[in-house]
Amino acid sequence: MTRLIIGGASPVEAIQLQMVVMNMLIGASTMSSIISTYFCWPNFFTKAYQLETKVFSIE
Repeated sequence: MTRLIIGGASPVEAIQLQMVVMNMLIGASTMSSIISTYFCWPNFFTKAYQLETKVFSIE
């Protein structure tokens, strides 16, 4: 944002661009959390939605 202002852009445009970038970062982290949870779910829970006992074993 500072580079845009120093480069001659208006502060309102710099703030709008910064808000877009922050929303994209939040969206990317949210989507990666959802996707990783979706793929890891079968490793931690049984078909009856009970926690696997092998999660706590040291083997």
